[in-house]
Order: sequence, then C-alpha cells, then structure tokens
Amino acid sequence: MNTMPLTTPVPLVMVVDDDPIIRRLLTRELEARGFEVKEAITGADALAQLGRDPADLVLLDVCLPEMDGFEICRRLRAMPGFHMLPILMLTGLDDIESIEQAFDAGATDFITKPVNLPLVSERVRYALRAYRIAQDLAFSQQLLSHAHKLLRLGHWQLDPVNQTIEFSAEARKIMCLQTKNRFMPLDRLLKLLHPVSKTKMEQMLIQLKKGRRSISMDLCLRPGRVRERHVRVHAELMGKCVETAPDLVLGTILDITEDKRKEALIQHQALHDELTALPNRRMFKEHLLQAITIAEYKGQLLGLLFINLDRFKVVNETFGHALGDDLLKMVADRLLTCVGSSDTVARLNGDEFTVLLQNVQRRKDISLIAGAIVEILSESYILGGQEIVISPSVGISLYPQDGAELDSLMRNADMAMNQAKESGGGRYNFCNAQLNAETSARLSMETALRRALEQDELTIYYQPQIDLHSMSVVGVEALARWRSDELGDVPPSSFIPIAEESGLIHPLGEWVLHTACTTVAGWHTRGLDSLRVAVNISPIQFRRDCLIKRIENALSTTTLEAQYLVIEITESLAMEDVKRSERVLGLLREQGMRIAIDDFATGHSSLRYLQRFPADELKIDREFIRWLGSSPTDTAIVQTVISLGHNLGLEVLAEGVETREQCVFLKEHGCDLVQGYLFSKPVNADDLFNILVCPDSLILSCLDRGSAAGEDSICVKATGNHITA
Repeated sequence: MNTMPLTTPVPLVMVVDDDPIIRRLLTRELEARGFEVKEAITGADALAQLGRDPADLVLLDVCLPEMDGFEICRRLRAMPGFHMLPILMLTGLDDIESIEQAFDAGATDFITKPVNLPLVSERVRYALRAYRIAQDLAFSQQLLSHAHKLLRLGHWQLDPVNQTIEFSAEARKIMCLQTKNRFMPLDRLLKLLHPVSKTKMEQMLIQLKKGRRSISMDLCLRPGRVRERHVRVHAELMGKCVETAPDLVLGTILDITEDKRKEALIQHQALHDELTALPNRRMFKEHLLQAITIAEYKGQLLGLLFINLDRFKVVNETFGHALGDDLLKMVADRLLTCVGSSDTVARLNGDEFTVLLQNVQRRKDISLIAGAIVEILSESYILGGQEIVISPSVGISLYPQDGAELDSLMRNADMAMNQAKESGGGRYNFCNAQLNAETSARLSMETALRRALEQDELTIYYQPQIDLHSMSVVGVEALARWRSDELGDVPPSSFIPIAEESGLIHPLGEWVLHTACTTVAGWHTRGLDSLRVAVNISPIQFRRDCLIKRIENALSTTTLEAQYLVIEITESLAMEDVKRSERVLGLLREQGMRIAIDDFATGHSSLRYLQRFPADELKIDREFIRWLGSSPTDTAIVQTVISLGHNLGLEVLAEGVETREQCVFLKEHGCDLVQGYLFSKPVNADDLFNILVCPDSLILSCLDRGSAAGEDSICVKATGNHITA
C-alpha cells in the first residue's frame, strides 16, 4: 500500500510549533484526550523525526523559522507514504489567499489562532477518523485493482449525453491504449473494433437504449498495429443519477485473448492431423459435404482419391516409427504440390490419405492428377541417410457417377484403392461398378458369417471314411456347413475364403475342432469307440503360434483321446515353410494324433521333404478320382500316389469316390481308405450315428444307374462300425 497505516492503537500526533507555550498547551490537551504526542520546533526537526518514526497526524504551525509550514507540508507530501497523512495547519492568517496556499501545499484542514483547545481535540479526532476511512477505501481499491489485474478485468462507464466512455487503467491496458486519458469518444472506440464486432456493439447500445437492463458479448479489437485482442464485454443499465439525467451505462471488459487462442488451438487440433498438419477425417468429411452441396447446385464434377502407401508397414518395421513418421510428412508435402488451392488433401489415419478435387471438368483431368500423384510419390525418399522407394495405390470415385452421397463416394474410392493394391500397387484405379458389387457382396457375406457364428447358424456334417481292406467305417471327416436365414445354403467354397480373409477362420476353426471332438467323444461312449475324426486346419490357423495349445485344449475339454484326432493340412501348406511344418506336425504326432496330407499331387511337393514329414496318410484329390479309368494320365497319377504312399509307409485315402468302378479300381490297386457319395454324402451327426449303429441302414444302393436294381450294383449295410455287402 502507498498509505501510512496508524502506527499504534493509541494515535500518535506530532505538534510542530516554535512557540513553547502553544506547543505545551496542545500537548497537554491531546494527551488528556487519549492521544500520544511528540513535539518538533523546526521544519527540519519535524521532517527528520517523521522520516524515522511516522505519526498518524501532524499539527503544523505556518510561521516557523528557516522553513515555513507551507514548505514543510509540500515536502511531507513528497515523502513515500505521506500523501494521505492528515496535516492540520495552525495559522493566525485568516485571509483567503493563505487558506488557498495551505490547501495547495497539501494541507488536510486548518485551525486558526488563537487556538480553542477542546475544538482542536475534536478536529484531530475527526481528521483521524476520516484518515482511517480513506485508508480502508484505498486498501479496498488496491485489492479490487489487483484482482482486476489478475482477472484481466477492467471497467468502464458510458456517458450517453456526451457519447464518451470512461475506462479504468486496467481496461485501457486490456485494449492496448497508449494514452493515459481515461475518456474516449464512442465513435473512436467503434473504429477500433473488427467490422463484425462493431455491428454487435452498435446493436448492444440500441438494446440498452430500448431499456434492456443487462447484456454481454464477445468482441474483437484491432488497436493499431498491436495484434488483435478478444474481450468479453458486459453492460448494465444502472438508472439515473438525477431524475432529469439519462440512464447510466456501467460495464466490465474482460481479456479473453488467451482463451480464444487456446480455443482456436483446440479447434485446430480437433480438425487437423497432429503429425502432418493436414485436415483429418472429420474436417475432410465436412469439406466433402460442402463440395457435394456446391457441385449438386452447379452441376459440377468432383474427384475423390483414396491413397494408400504400398509396403509402408515394412518401412515402419525396418526403420522404426520415427522415420516412418518422417516419411508420412514428406508424402503429405508432395501431395500438396500436386493439387490446387481449392482442393483438399487430408490424412485419414496411418498411411491413408485422401484428395478432394473440385475444379475439374473431365475424367481425363482427374487421371492426369492421379498419374502425377503416383509418379511423385514413387520417387525415392532419403530417410536417416538411406534411400527408400515406396509406391502408392490410388482409388478414384467420381461425383455424381459413383455416388451422390458422402458415404457411397468414400466407400467406392476405398474399394477402388484396394483393387489397385491387389493389382500390384503403384497405380491408380477408377471405381468399377461390377467389382464394387462383388466386394459389397463379400462384405455382406462376411457380416452374415460373423452373425452366423454368434447365433449358431453353422453346423458340422460328417462323411464316413471306409477301410477297403475290412470294409469298415474307421473314421469321419468333419465338414462345416452354413444354412443362412438370409442367404440360404452357402457352400464352403464361398464362405471359407471370406473367413480366412477376415480372420473369422480362427473362431470358426476352433468351433469346428471343439464340436467335432465333442461329437466323436460322445459316439465313443455310445459304442462306436474306434472312430477317428479328421479336421482340416487352414493355412491361417496353421501359421499361428498358439495352434498346438488350441488343439490340446480341445482334446482336454472334450475328453477325446489324441489317437482319434486326424489333423489335415494341404500339400501346398506343408511345403510353404518346410521346417515349421516338420516341427509343428512332429509335436502333434508325438502326442498321438494322426497327420494327413490333403490334396496330394495337386501341388509341387519334393519327395525329399515329403519323406521327412511326420505324416500318416496321403489323400488323393477328388479331381484325379473323377476321371479315373477314362483319363490315362489321371489313372497313372492315382496308381503312382498309391505306390508312393505305401513305399513311404503311409496309408492312402481317395476322396470323391462316386461309382462302383472307381471303388473296385482303388481296391484292386491297394488303396487303403475311401470316402465319397458312393457310401454317403456328408450328413449331420444324428443321421450318421443312426446309419452307423442301425444294421438295416442303407448307405449305398443301386448307384450304378446303367444297370437294373440288383444287377451289377452294391448294397452296403452298416453293422456297428462294419459295412457288409
């Protein structure tokens, strides 16, 4: 504070007078009234004492030697903390000029001589009370001023008559006003406002003039060359000071520049990609929606490009994410060089970018830009001192040909991009309606398959496998079947590839494995205790490190013994990674499971590796069995595979046996096992169980349509696990 507080609970008064009688009389009177008093004879003595030990009030004689009271008063006022100190001048001069001189020097009041002592005491008490009030007021004003500074809050008052506004010091500071003048014409203030804010301010004044009691708004100031300031202004109509005066308008002004800056930063971050500073997905969609609206109104063409970097994952894994991020920023910079100011480049996520082309007239224009993008993004990049080459896959959809709405345009551009990637990458593809329809159908089937797994729409059919030596059913193959409420019967050739692409093959495969093991384990408890079950393992499943644990878990939870589970993998899968195949199949076989090599003779296996695989069976593909007897080549292949399998110590199973002639040929040439429609189509578990346990169940009859019933035909019945002819 810049004011001197009362020094003690008992007020201290200094009496400055060169007349010892008057000095003594004043001291006695004041002490009798409860004041503490100290005395000074000269001005110099008074100034020195007050500098060391301030008083709460000074009684100062005007006529003093060396330095008169007026000069002493001026010097006191110039001392720090004394500008509000009560100073009562004692003077025998009663002319107006002397009184004015006293007040000009800084006197608080004056007392004329001869002195009325009781009156002096009351004047001193009154001056001290006024001093205390002034101190309290000054302290409150200081607190308020400090609070205003902390809050960046100023206040103002509008004079509606003179059309001027009075601003507090903090308000002038907020507005970056250089002048110390508290007053400013209203029209000058309006000139400092942004045009939009000027209109808002004018409307605010009109509302107040119409009687609105309170109003607040945010305004933008442009005070000269200083950067713009954002303020929140609140105004209230305070009523009239006197009846004939207009209403007063008081208000506050709050600096919200930093809040607006943070708000703008948050808004920018919400709409822009942090890494590349490009618009993000949200902002891109907003731009695309606006562009569609304009294009629809003007009948214009729009081009939407989806861009994905080929092999970016390899770059990230090889060089690290930091250099991967640097590459993405370089890609963003190159994309910006390929488009115009009215076009939009955005980063959706990862290595996926989009470009919206607006000022295009023809499909050819879009082709040229897409070609330029492929070319410039395929140029080498220097990252971490190394040269890296990648290429983009670009998909293009056109408005309105490929969609009149945002979602359809983005979906078609995305599918076109995927088609470009599947074609090898480093190219651009326009949307292809037929391919898109196929892709949509696959996506629909994927969704339906996912729902089917959740709602138990799938089932397992079983096809028996017959030992040709004993003519007994020794095993079954588990085959997934799907009857969809929406799509009808969906063949495995349709839904298995989709399951593999989407990753649904993992839950599907585990479900097949658990269900098949549970079913056959149940059959064992019901008398069919020697049946094996063969389960196909897809390449996607086989590549997972947890495959063995998943199979072990299926056996332990279903109580099926390992020797009754046959794991089937294709010949091509086994040859994909020979060392891994040898290790995984070896571990499975060590636990007692049988291993079957499916679709044998359709791939490119090496006999050197084949003899190392821990396998138990070779399965001849149905394509060779179909033409058995009519195609010398296929017949020779079948004979060779049977001979090869036996030489390697393996059993041979032929799939797709449908005729008596095929069965007879296979039996004569030593084939061990067969399965096919000749014996039974794949059927559900209950039907197959009934076939296997019922002696009168007819598995095969009169399938040789060229002969009459009973002639040249085989009637096969199931008795327990054995088939009798």
